[in-house]
Amino acid sequence: MLKKLGNLANTRLGLFIILTVLFWLKNLLAYFVDFNLGESGLLQFILLIINPLGSAILLGGIAFYFKKNRAIFTPFY
Repeated sequence: MLKKLGNLANTRLGLFIILTVLFWLKNLLAYFVDFNLGESGLLQFILLIINPLGSAILLGGIAFYFKKNRAIFTPFY
């Protein structure tokens, strides 16, 4: 399983998926541990679960607009 996860992290899309899931889990942990949001129904609970995915995909997707990095080092004289 760790080998598959390592192979997935070597691609741009795989790294994006892993980072999105980790960002989503971090936000859910913060929502349920640190904040008292007072969700009162099933719909509010579902929205609370889905909410971090949109921002994670939007912010992470911006990286796909840039070209791959090239190893270009310029010395500062």
